Amino acid sequence: MRIGIVNDVSVAVAQLKRVVAKDHNLSVAWVACDGNEAVKHALADTPDLILMDLIMPKLDGVGATAQIMKASPCAILIVTASVASNMSLVFHAMGHGALDVVKTPAVNDKEEEDALLGKIRVIGRYLGIGLKAERKLEHQPSVPSFSGKAFLPPLLLIGSSTGGPAALSKLLKGFPRPLEWAIVIVQHIDAGFTANLAKWLGGEISYPVELAKEGTRPAAGKILLAGSKDHITFDSECKLHYKKTLEEEIYTPSVDVFFLSAAKNWPEKSAAILMTGMGNDGAKGLKALHEKGWHTLVQNRESCIVFGMPKAAIELKAVDEILSPEKMAAALRCFLKRSS
Repeated sequence: MRIGIVNDVSVAVAQLKRVVAKDHNLSVAWVACDGNEAVKHALADTPDLILMDLIMPKLDGVGATAQIMKASPCAILIVTASVASNMSLVFHAMGHGALDVVKTPAVNDKEEEDALLGKIRVIGRYLGIGLKAERKLEHQPSVPSFSGKAFLPPLLLIGSSTGGPAALSKLLKGFPRPLEWAIVIVQHIDAGFTANLAKWLGGEISYPVELAKEGTRPAAGKILLAGSKDHITFDSECKLHYKKTLEEEIYTPSVDVFFLSAAKNWPEKSAAILMTGMGNDGAKGLKALHEKGWHTLVQNRESCIVFGMPKAAIELKAVDEILSPEKMAAALRCFLKRSS
């Protein structure tokens, strides 16, 4: 796996090189000291993965990520000295296509070094580098019986990955207030940053976004975000539960696992969206919902940072509408009117 390093601090560059050298499957393709230099290097020699700093002279990590993903797209991992104090920049970078974020490891800090190597290896599996077997999904189950007596609101399920935070912001801004929908989102992101994502997204759309709690049932007017690395699923009472993931699984939490559980356990036909992202997670689940009569949408190619997940769903003939995030809310309002 060939890696580009982007950082203007020589000590940090040396440390990143040392960490990469610990794994014989990894090699450093090039080093850039600012965003502009990174854009040029990536265009001339696109690596498998770029370790991108955030705070740099001339062009910062957000701007560099945006330009690289347009000109020579590849996997980008944000590696910054202070994650907590730069969360807004982190999510803007993710909106442009960065996959994840990790702290720049301190010298001789084994825990931080292992955290970085762990992220790199996960992304390698995500890209199919060294991947031996595809994760097996549960088969689409039979229609369940629903014993709960509570009123079920219109349910909107959303799955997103690379570029998801910005796309989610554009989508959710289009909904009128108060919300008619109960919304549950699965976004591929490190579990340590879900609370920050909920806070950031709530600030972007001026409406609260909460982490989904174990055993709760979605309610009208609530936007819930999967808050763990573990998969989130519905049970037969339409309550949400977390299910432990396996170390070798690529997509955590998995959109497929989530959508398939809804196909099994949510008794009413509703709506689901699959947004920008690398790979094919969510396509099989969206197909299962589509076959149950749900209204299914995917983000269009023009507005996606990475068209992988929507494209996979389109190829499975799992899609009713292909739209930009800005147009999805209006389409869903029309769906609700037809349904009522």
